[in-house]
Formats: sequence, structure tokens, C-alpha cells
Amino acid sequence: ELVEASAHTSGWVTLSLKALAGVTELAVTATTIEADSFVISYPGDRAATMPSKGQTLQADASDTAAFFVSPKRAYCKEHVDFAVTAAYVDASGAPQTQTFPIEVPTNTLTTRKGEEAIAIQSVEQLDQGWVKLHFISDQTITDFAVTASTVDGVCRVAYPGALFYASLARGSTLHPGQSDFTSMRLIRPEDSTDAVTMSFHVSHSESCATELVLNVPVKLETQKPISADTVDSQSDDLKCSLETTPFQVSKVIRDGPQWVGLEFTATETVTEWSMVATSTDDVAISYPGGRQFTSLAGSSTLRLGTSDKSAFRMVPSEAAIAAGDSALVDFVVTFKHASSPGMCSITLQRSIPFNSEQEATVVRQPCEFTTTPISYLGACCAEEGGYVSLKFTTSKTVNDVRVHVTGITNGLTVVHPANSAYSSLATSSTLSDGTIDTAAVRPVFGDGWDQANTSFRVNVRVTFAYNGQDCGFEEEVEISLDALTP
Repeated sequence: ELVEASAHTSGWVTLSLKALAGVTELAVTATTIEADSFVISYPGDRAATMPSKGQTLQADASDTAAFFVSPKRAYCKEHVDFAVTAAYVDASGAPQTQTFPIEVPTNTLTTRKGEEAIAIQSVEQLDQGWVKLHFISDQTITDFAVTASTVDGVCRVAYPGALFYASLARGSTLHPGQSDFTSMRLIRPEDSTDAVTMSFHVSHSESCATELVLNVPVKLETQKPISADTVDSQSDDLKCSLETTPFQVSKVIRDGPQWVGLEFTATETVTEWSMVATSTDDVAISYPGGRQFTSLAGSSTLRLGTSDKSAFRMVPSEAAIAAGDSALVDFVVTFKHASSPGMCSITLQRSIPFNSEQEATVVRQPCEFTTTPISYLGACCAEEGGYVSLKFTTSKTVNDVRVHVTGITNGLTVVHPANSAYSSLATSSTLSDGTIDTAAVRPVFGDGWDQANTSFRVNVRVTFAYNGQDCGFEEEVEISLDALTP
């Protein structure tokens, strides 16, 4: 019988055994259903552990045996369940086995806790109240998310895309030894101090949510209305030498029920354009291709005398719709100018009206098409974070285009940006007659994936609206792994 099992902080688990009858050739093994979290080994690298006094036990005799537990990753449950199996030969010469379940408290083993699986490597303080946090991990983690608050509760925290959390710049996965960063913005009342203590709440697939508290002095942005579009020329980090704005917002464009575009007209040429939007109102903001920012539709350059737009998706909550017909949105446009030694940043604020079509409940008729006007053109253009773009064109202008992709090949899972149920087009939700647009998806290769594969198959389902009708089509396509190469 198994009299007792005890665990030690060194990682060893000791079993106290007692023979109710004489046995020989006694060997003990252990297994756990948490095999993806722990590795079990035995003294001398044997296939089983032996009693300390030998493999023979007389009746009523006692002995001990031990095995070693080492963690493969962080583990957050209170206990670890093991099954201990004793194999022996009884007095009649017949081989026998007995199995005993044991429960070992996690804190008695050398298991890494969730907070040790990931660490903040450095904190970078930027202008406009933005804080950049660099994380590093000693193992592969997925589904990374972080939220933050200030210990005194004075500052409001805003995240890229007006989400309720921040993820990593390259996606939601961090590999062993890899460093990645996430960003967030702190906004304070005018009368608060410049130094704050921040509390970070990190969660990911390999651990329970954990709290990391840092004393971080941050250059904070005062929460007050922006009366004009101004160039940030005070930043030592950006070293911007401009004193006037080299472009202006010419108009606000609605591109379908959810997409909004700001059209800019340049009075001077600027390059390396990017824009981030945030709002204190209850709206969700995201960007084309699942990125952390939006650029211009044509390129990242806005030339003298030309116009181009930066698009983003804005989805108001029911509370926001009930409170009014628009949202106040802050925009930070970052760019480079030939006369400035470094990057420049311009802060804008605009009231963006909600689209009445967005809130209306539309009852559509069955689709009249017998042949879909949308065609899949192939995969291309690997993007940061492991995303790949699927190209589509159409013979008729269609609206509210959504792309749903599922994996067919064994071991393949397909993820849409922001863990949505679908991907939107990069430019807008409307696909005009004769134009080409893309939708981004991220293939994830897990258990069952054959490393010898040179391609994978997915099911592509596209839904869209045409003349008040709900339409769609499905197609199985094959994508070469070459499409994942930048």
C-alpha cells in the first residue's frame, strides 16, 4: 500500500510504501494528466524508481521510493494530480500492478508561477503621455493581453485602437527569449503630479492573470480640449523642428457603416506617415489589417498639393449611441519632414458622427446572384505579426464585406485580427466594381501540423450586401507557405 506521498521544494516527491505480503521486482512509475506542464524523471535516468533498500519487500516491511518533477512551463492550479503505479511479482510468481492517485500542492514543487513566465524588460516613456513596455519570456506564450491602472487612480489609461487592453506589437504570441512591446497612453487632470505608480495586469495562455507593479515616472498628457492642430516640437525624443502644420484635414469620409476616413491635403511633402486614434467615449477603434496604427491609402508619403486618407473602423457601444450621435476622437499623426532632423507628431481632435446605417436594423432579402461577383485572387503580402493578405476583386460594387477563414489542413488554425470572427477589407467595407482589396488572417500551426508541408488549405467564406440583399460565397483554396515570407 502507499502510506504517504510528500513533496519537497527541491522538486522530489517521496513515496512511503508498505508491503502487505512479500513482493519482488518492485518498480514504481508516475504519470500526470498535466504532461504538457511537467516532466517526470527517476534516479539514475532509469525508466522507473526503485525502493531505497532494493526491489524485494517482505510482508509488513516498509521502504521509500522517489521521483523528480520539473516544470515545462508556468502552472497556476493549486494542486498537481499524479497516478503512481507499482509493478511487482507476488508470492505465487505472478506479475501484478497497483495504481494509487496522489495530489501534490503546487507550491511544494519547483514550478514557475505565471508571473515568472514573463517579465517587463524595460519601460520607455514617449511623448503625448505614451508609455512603451518591453516584455520578454522564457517560454512560448499566446493570447497575451495587458491592462494598466495608476495606483492612486488619478490617471486614465487609453490603449491603441480604443480597445480595453493592449496586446503586443507583433501579435499576441511571445516566444522564448523574444522581446516585444506594447503601448498605452496615460491622461491626467491638470492638477495631478507628473510621477505615477502604475499597476500592470498581465494575462496570457500559460498563466493565471498576474499583477506587476512598477514605480514609473511618466510625462503625462493633460486632459483638456485641443483648440487647434498643433505640432509637437518640444520632444527631445522626436527632435522635431517644425513650427507649423505641413498638412490639413480636408474632410471626414464615411466608407460604409463602420469605416471612417480622414482626408488630408499636404502643403508640404511628408513621409513615414502613421496615425493612431483614441477616444474617451465608449467606442471601439481598430485599423486595417489588424495593425496597431493606420497609414495612408496610397502609401506612407503625402506629397505637396496632393490628398490622401487614413482609414480606421469605429464601432460605438449601445451606451455611446444612447448618449449622442457622435464621438470625440483624438488623433496622433506621426511623420517625417525633410527640414526636421527627426520624427514629428501632430495632435488633432475631431468629432466623428455615428453612421445612421450602422445602428439601423436592416432586413435583407435572399441574394439574387447565381454567380458571385467577388473573386478570390490569391494570397500575398506577408505582414507583421504573422498575418497574410488574401486578395479579392469584384465585378459589381458590394458593401459590408466580411471574410471568414477556417483551416482545413491538419494542425492548422486561422486567427482573424483582434480575435474577431472575421476579417474586414484593408481599405473599407465596400469593394467597388473593378477594384482590388485585401483581408488579413494569421495562420497558426499547432499539434498535428506536418513540418514537411509546403502549403496549407483553408475554407474562405465571404459575406457581403448588395441592393439590400445578404449574399455570400465559399471556396476552398490552397496557400503556399511562401506567402508567409516577408
